[in-house]
Amino acid sequence: MMFCDLVGSTPLATRYDPEDLREIVGAYHRCVADTVGRFGGFVAKYMGDSTKSFALSTLGPKAESSKCAAMQCRGAGSWGSKARRHGMN
Repeated sequence: MMFCDLVGSTPLATRYDPEDLREIVGAYHRCVADTVGRFGGFVAKYMGDSTKSFALSTLGPKAESSKCAAMQCRGAGSWGSKARRHGMN
């Protein structure tokens, strides 16, 4: 299981109108889903600015794929020009 959260979402919510914020969070969700999917996982739940992903193993042959997915999600920054300075933890 992997949790991803948009860092700095509270300041974003005060800085942008709801439509722009929805666009930023939606782009972030798509980025995470695409990245996790490339490594054999799937997003099981969207929770505001967070995601919960499954089918990523920390043991056995899928361990490297799980680590790669986590690192790529952490480094992803192309999911919205307005939020490029924000990351994931």
